[in-house]
Amino acid sequence: MPPSTSIVIPAHNEAKRISKCLQALQHQTLRPQDYEIIVIDDGSEDDTAAVAAGHGAHIIRQQNKGPAVARNAGIDQARGEIILFLDADCVPEEHWAERLRAPIADGSAEGAVGRIVSRQTRPVAALIQSELDERYARAANYERVDLLNTGNCGFKRDLLRKNRFDEAFRWIEDAELSFRLARGGHKMVFVQDAVVEHSHPETLRAYMLRKFRYASFAPSASRLHPQKALSDSRSAPSRRLQLLLVALAIASAPAAFLSPWFGLLSLGCLAAGVLLSFPVYLRAGRRSFALGLCAPLFILIGNVAFLCGLLRGIAHICLPRSEKPAVGFSSTL
Repeated sequence: MPPSTSIVIPAHNEAKRISKCLQALQHQTLRPQDYEIIVIDDGSEDDTAAVAAGHGAHIIRQQNKGPAVARNAGIDQARGEIILFLDADCVPEEHWAERLRAPIADGSAEGAVGRIVSRQTRPVAALIQSELDERYARAANYERVDLLNTGNCGFKRDLLRKNRFDEAFRWIEDAELSFRLARGGHKMVFVQDAVVEHSHPETLRAYMLRKFRYASFAPSASRLHPQKALSDSRSAPSRRLQLLLVALAIASAPAAFLSPWFGLLSLGCLAAGVLLSFPVYLRAGRRSFALGLCAPLFILIGNVAFLCGLLRGIAHICLPRSEKPAVGFSSTL
């Protein structure tokens, strides 16, 4: 009999990190015969495929085309009726697969998403986790969610074969698919106790680059799904308002040389934007007082990077094709 569950993992140059992921998958509470592990080697230049094969994974090789193409290849090869997705640098807890697949297996949902956690103590990584925890707290209030992260999610296989990842997206392809499924009336749920551990960026530069990359594709996703432009099950409308206020603060700052009123406007917008992330500051402060003090500046820097990415994404849509900047990126998370 074929396995009931397929676990699909795209990997690009992950030879040093994928072992922990696969070792954890070999110790799941599901019976070994009930699941298969499929690793898509997305044009790796290291020993990713050999390491994965050594842990018993089924290997699919392709040229480097990005995670959306890799996941679609995994969907095509999956034998299980339920497909779960992980990233190569995520380490699932032993009950992860059993808990994540449960609402799909019992028919109460067609998709499910779990939590990503980090035990890192360095300030940037800890602040990223505080941001995530605030978004999970929001998602927990919804009976149905509309935003799944492929670092920890699952779907019915038949649903995915009819609704594939959009291969034009090198980033946030999971958000685009989630919005599309939600619009189609497909029920997806948040499973709080389906947990994987993930190492977040530990430098501001890496954090800003990730924000910039995500935002570069946000305008394309919003153009396809305008109803999600203002909010979703993980991001409140205040998040969009915060970005608008920070943008206004930056735009009005140079005019302060012409009139002090513009300076006051800039400072007021900046202060209001900073205050909108107060719940994140509280979560960070519970970890440590110093972290709570750093949080406002951290959020502001992330917002600036995100706004820069938005501008690039808008330019990609609006400029003539010959003038468009490239927005594809080869790395996965």
